Amino acid sequence: MIKKNIFLIIILYMFCLSFPIYAEENATVSLEADKSIIEVEEQLEISLNIDSEKVAAFYANIYFDSSKFEFVSGPETINVEENKVNLVWYDLEGGSGSKNGKLEELTFRAKENGSTDFIVEGEFFNEKGELIEISSEPIQIQIGKEEGTFKKEFEEDRGSDTNTDNANLKDLKINEVGLVPEFNKDILDYDLTVENSIQDLEVLALSENPNAKIEIYRKYAD
Repeated sequence: MIKKNIFLIIILYMFCLSFPIYAEENATVSLEADKSIIEVEEQLEISLNIDSEKVAAFYANIYFDSSKFEFVSGPETINVEENKVNLVWYDLEGGSGSKNGKLEELTFRAKENGSTDFIVEGEFFNEKGELIEISSEPIQIQIGKEEGTFKKEFEEDRGSDTNTDNANLKDLKINEVGLVPEFNKDILDYDLTVENSIQDLEVLALSENPNAKIEIYRKYAD
């Protein structure tokens, strides 16, 4: 009978441990990069961040494409596998050292042109030892210039009206939102306002006549 009681207590204890206590608030864990487009051999800084909750401990895995990037540096408490960085941290100051906002920062170097995602997964605990329910999304980084989707659309959708008198546009697209007014082949003037940080614009101008010549000029507003 004594053996049965001991066995039952152990089973119940293990059963309780398998159900973590969750924090009342949820949080978003995000990866932020210092740039979204880089060149081969350039370095990329990526930070691991959390909003709302203070974190007293966490372990996280950051996945990356090892054919496109190589790991360069990060905090001492990490382990790097082929395509994964393992991060482990806990507060050694009894709660006063809890973190929020930026948790860690990592450096990678681009190896090969292409597009790839960085993904984060893990578990994060608040100052009470409660597991924080998190949501996260991957970030995409472009290495080098890729053939634009607009260029592909041009090859697929250019007009077929070979009438030499036809100088109408079939379509007009720009890779930034805000073109005013919406495209209409009878409208000849358009405006677009973008942030100062935008250095390049991709413009697709399709003519109804595939033999027509299209020239695009840029004019800055005063």
